[in-house]
Amino acid sequence: MDNLSQQMGSISLTSTTLTSTTLTLCSWNVQKLSETSNPQKFQAVANTIRSLNCDIIALQEVSTETAGGLLANQLSTTTDEWSADSYVVNTTGVVKEYSVFLWKNTSISDVLSRGYKHDPFNRELHHLDFKHNAKSMTAINFHFRARKSKITDSVSQKVINDREQDALYGLFQNWSDQYLFAVGDFNCYPMSFSPQGQMMTNYSQLLYPRMYTNTIQDDCYDNVLVSTDVRASHSPVPSVNNPAYYYDAQNTRKEISDHRSIKVTFHKM
Repeated sequence: MDNLSQQMGSISLTSTTLTSTTLTLCSWNVQKLSETSNPQKFQAVANTIRSLNCDIIALQEVSTETAGGLLANQLSTTTDEWSADSYVVNTTGVVKEYSVFLWKNTSISDVLSRGYKHDPFNRELHHLDFKHNAKSMTAINFHFRARKSKITDSVSQKVINDREQDALYGLFQNWSDQYLFAVGDFNCYPMSFSPQGQMMTNYSQLLYPRMYTNTIQDDCYDNVLVSTDVRASHSPVPSVNNPAYYYDAQNTRKEISDHRSIKVTFHKM
């Protein structure tokens, strides 16, 4: 699929009869992934995604528009063909940042992707609408502003992150479809409170620490947010995957990212 530059859809040609009653969704911040500047890391990312055995994976911090399609080519086999959709979510840095969805064509069908600016989210939103066993579903890939130092406009990053949490709460309160999966790097904890400090009773979350060192940052989390109905009906089984590594051109072992990938399998889908 081509990159989207505005709020428009691009329909996958995939038309598959689905039989699996499970749906496995993964998310991973791959920290400035580029097939050109670091091909060793790129290959390790492809190998790691293959080992996750997921149906859909959302990637954050991809640095090139072409990385998603190249990953799909790497993952595709004679029995499992993969597709990808990339959307540029941030153009303010030296390097553009892309959100990428990758999925197995045998797992979902009728795919429609869209991306757009939605204030006050710091990065643009990337949606993937699809069907699984005739059920209409939506996944949204998020990457919130990190809650750290001051930025140039003198508004703290924590304040920006708080505004994004408030906007997320409002977005979900107005969402009418049952099958909504919000995934990504939310850079905050907890995600369970509204602007008024009240629990988000309509949605459940699965929180994971972003850092895998011994100095876990308590306010930095990757997340999967689903409706309480989906959680109650489809018995999600979450897991945090092991740290992933690669060997650079000098054969030095390095971490792929400061994030672990996360994985959730939903049943009776």
